[in-house]
Amino acid sequence: MTSSSVSGNETRGRETRRELNVRLLAGSLITLAVMATVGFFWWQFQVRRTAGDLLSRAESFESQEEWGDAVVYRHRYSRLVPDDEQAQIKLAETYDKWGRQPRQTLQLYYNAVGVAAASEASEGSDIKGKEPELRRRLAEILLLFREFVSAQEEAKRLGKDDAQGWYLLASAMYGQWQSDTLGRENRRFGSPDAATAKTTQGKWPANSIGAEFGPNGTLDKAMERALALNPEKIDLSTSLARVYRRAGEFLGEENGNLTAEQRAKKADDLVDQMVAVNPKNPDALRNPDALIARYRYRAAYRLPHAEDELAAALQENAESVAKRWPDELKALFFVANHAANMGRETQQQKDGSEEQAPEHFDKSVDLYQYIIEHVDPDHLGSYLNMAEVYSLQGKRTEAIVKHLTLVNQTAGALTVTMWIDGAVDANLWVPPTFEIPANGSAEWSGSLSLEAAITIRGATAGGANDITYLITGLEIS
Repeated sequence: MTSSSVSGNETRGRETRRELNVRLLAGSLITLAVMATVGFFWWQFQVRRTAGDLLSRAESFESQEEWGDAVVYRHRYSRLVPDDEQAQIKLAETYDKWGRQPRQTLQLYYNAVGVAAASEASEGSDIKGKEPELRRRLAEILLLFREFVSAQEEAKRLGKDDAQGWYLLASAMYGQWQSDTLGRENRRFGSPDAATAKTTQGKWPANSIGAEFGPNGTLDKAMERALALNPEKIDLSTSLARVYRRAGEFLGEENGNLTAEQRAKKADDLVDQMVAVNPKNPDALRNPDALIARYRYRAAYRLPHAEDELAAALQENAESVAKRWPDELKALFFVANHAANMGRETQQQKDGSEEQAPEHFDKSVDLYQYIIEHVDPDHLGSYLNMAEVYSLQGKRTEAIVKHLTLVNQTAGALTVTMWIDGAVDANLWVPPTFEIPANGSAEWSGSLSLEAAITIRGATAGGANDITYLITGLEIS
């Protein structure tokens, strides 16, 4: 036998033994478990600390009303702590106060309402009871976007005695009527068919506006109920008066069976009553907001104007008007605009009355200046209208605009082209064509003559009127 064969037999005869080191394995597993636990708690500690810092920064910016910065930190906090229900609601409210991204705000309010609704069934929730407040604001935002049907749906989910809820319902239905989109079920002779009635039955929560109003509530009934709960709402009175006069097929049986003359009288009486139930001053007939609303209503239907405080103010000089309503911005601005319009109209006459135009223009300018100096130094309308009056007379002011913000209110980016003459600082308008991101804004600082600012309203965005203009830093000499 050779040595190699002996060696092979010896190798095959040996057995390899492997033993598990239980102590080492157990120690390793324990070490890993401890490290994982420590790491988890350390991570949680870091998250809590970071979240606390973000929340503190957000609250600090909110206390200073720096809403743009507050939104940034609220957003970061919500991404870090997505299960904080209070934070989701606060994020929507902060976006709302910022006012720069209305579409995003709308989506956040939908989310906040859902969170608040879910919390109603939870005992001890910090946000219990917040749902009605959030739903009211959601409906208001929907109205701003002219999404009347959605606003109506949200209003109907509020409590049956909710005064603001009825006002929102009336506003939503009135908006649909004006845009000719009010449904067949809201017509006097258009009760819903069996399928529609079955679909809507039980849709609304018990004791809600929707449950009380029913599937075929009429426009006038919604508005009458809203006005009964909100007698101070001047727009409700004038809108309901228009409905009495013009919305025959959308009136309930009681009002629908009246003749056109009877409905017109009911409308006129309602507007007169509006002046009496809205007394800002001890003398109810001196309420300028109600007087202005009645004036416009009577002008629209070519009715004789009542002899009241407003009628007198339209004939007085600027000093007397200011004494009559020293701090009533709306009234002062209305009279100033009326004087400016009278100046514009008489200026175009060729029968000798054009000589009275300067007197009207002077009255308007005096009132605009009074508003700026004594009521609201940043009142944009007074600056722009005063500049227009100067322009009509061939005069020029030294007023300038220091800052301009354009806000895109759509869900898509807009390419904006502006044609503005009169820029003092050319760098303010470079480039003339630019893009504003979806729900975003673009800002410039520089100097722009006030006459040029008037033409800002002529800016276009792809042929659509989707942008708003915020002008600040006005100066005049």
